[in-house]
Amino acid sequence: MQQLIGRLTQNAKVCELKDGRKVTNFSIALNDSYKQKGSGEVKKIVTYVDCAYWINEKVAAYLIKGSIVEVNGRIGVRAYLNLQNEAKGVLTCLV
Repeated sequence: MQQLIGRLTQNAKVCELKDGRKVTNFSIALNDSYKQKGSGEVKKIVTYVDCAYWINEKVAAYLIKGSIVEVNGRIGVRAYLNLQNEAKGVLTCLV
């Protein structure tokens, strides 16, 4: 289990599957920064994480773009080739 704290990049969306189950999907941005050795220049890094919450879809009403959230969940990685045949990856979290 990992704990992540970040800002919502957009309002959460509830999706209903063919079998009737509902999942709340949202994405968070994790901001970090560091000083480069030598130049002292501050570098900012943003990591995006796609999250899925399966327990109660009513929580989506509270997940508003720009809000800071803390989530606990299982981290995963999804890799794929895009239409230009470039390797891409997505960081996921099952909340």
